[in-house]
Amino acid sequence: MGSEHAPLILIELVLVFGSVLVFAWWQLRSLERDRKGTLRQRESQGKAGKEGDPVDVQGAPDGAAHDANALPPSAAQAPRTTSNDRGDER
Repeated sequence: MGSEHAPLILIELVLVFGSVLVFAWWQLRSLERDRKGTLRQRESQGKAGKEGDPVDVQGAPDGAAHDANALPPSAAQAPRTTSNDRGDER
């Protein structure tokens, strides 16, 4: 029974793993293109784009800059709570 289905199983394996490899390649290609486009855009704006420099955030009010490595304000100001802080007595 197994040997008569071997060609069909082999075709399915090639299709599945081949499509996964093509999808991964396509995503990496897209990331590389996006990175190059971002670098070209920064160079055209006259920014070096060094790590840790403030970056303009699209949609930020009045062209406000945002540090790409910083936590969002809500996460930076949120207090950490534990079960004892909430009053749970289990």
